[in-house]
Amino acid sequence: MGKRSVILALIIAVALWAPLQAVAQDTVESIEKDILAKWDKVTSMSAIIAGSGDVKVMPESPTALHLIGSGSLDLLKKDGKNFSRIELGAGLIPQSKPIARVLAGSDGTAAYVETEIFGKVESKTVDQLPISADAKGLLGLMNQHLSLAAMPSEKVNDQDAYVLIGELKSPEKDIPVSKLLLYFAKETGIILKVVALNLQGQPMITLAVQDLKLNQPIPEEKFRYTPPAPLAPKPEAVPATPAAATETKPAPATPKK
Repeated sequence: MGKRSVILALIIAVALWAPLQAVAQDTVESIEKDILAKWDKVTSMSAIIAGSGDVKVMPESPTALHLIGSGSLDLLKKDGKNFSRIELGAGLIPQSKPIARVLAGSDGTAAYVETEIFGKVESKTVDQLPISADAKGLLGLMNQHLSLAAMPSEKVNDQDAYVLIGELKSPEKDIPVSKLLLYFAKETGIILKVVALNLQGQPMITLAVQDLKLNQPIPEEKFRYTPPAPLAPKPEAVPATPAAATETKPAPATPKK
């Protein structure tokens, strides 16, 4: 083989090996490390959440409801504290009052979750939020509940994105979700989209982040939480007072003349 042929063969080998090497470097560990490094540069975040999905009210239901999801996401890192607020509602018609809603956040000191289903509101403080906009908290939840694997990168709204797929470690019988697809922006480390797959591996629910604003001023007051006032107990029904019994007396006899 001549010198020119050897050089040509080396060029082809390098050209073929380089993309394979780049793909091989995208492991779960390397992706998480890069996400956290990018996240350190974020001081605040605001975004709109939008999505839709077909959900069965009961697993045995023959048909599913098509739900429209909408909400907002805000986060602030200040003085060593994380302030967060995520609100998401789901309804049958866009712009209508949601039939279900969840609000989860932290005021920098305590974390809380508020849920509303068909008008019934419940609120409680929690040690750990079930959802998080903070990359560290989100990755922690993902590793706690999912077995993760790296997928080939994709584009999300013209942004290069890492893709992680997670299989539920302990599936819930009442929640027909098998896996989650999670898309993170390579430039910022921000999560861009989440897709829940049903038991057949088909997309069931999709949530996407829109109108993202990074490192803009957000007042701390936005994260202040006031629990809903407890419902006043219904007054006990007062039993009706029975009417006083009246004694019927015979009319006096008319004296005979």
